[in-house]
Amino acid sequence: MAELSEITREALDGLSKERLIDIILFQAEQLASLKKRTEDLETRLNANSSNSNRPPSSDSPFKKPDKEAGKKGKAGVKKGHKGHRQQMLEPTKTEPVVPMRCPCGCGTYDELSPFYTHQHIELPEIEMEITHSFCTRDGAPVAAR
Repeated sequence: MAELSEITREALDGLSKERLIDIILFQAEQLASLKKRTEDLETRLNANSSNSNRPPSSDSPFKKPDKEAGKKGKAGVKKGHKGHRQQMLEPTKTEPVVPMRCPCGCGTYDELSPFYTHQHIELPEIEMEITHSFCTRDGAPVAAR
């Protein structure tokens, strides 16, 4: 079917029905073969380390992965989530913070009452404990085997 490369309407008008059916079937086979080849080539072209057995170093550095695939929702606390606050611990020391003098110069206040407590937790410094373990032996010679 090599003569099919340049088919014109006039050339097809002169052919028999059997010959036209042969041409159509041949072209259908070629079309199916080309479709399969196109699919194989597209699969190879779209292959990367995440969907094939290729190493990550073979991925193109210019193609960025889709950010939409990994996005699962907005960051942060979701609506209806009950928050957790740190419990107030028993203090070892209490420091009252009193207001500074007001602009008029008055520095005495009546009935001061706490309205906010800030908790500052200081961890003790870590001390190293170094232990040397050594093996001992007696002075007797080792027996020959």
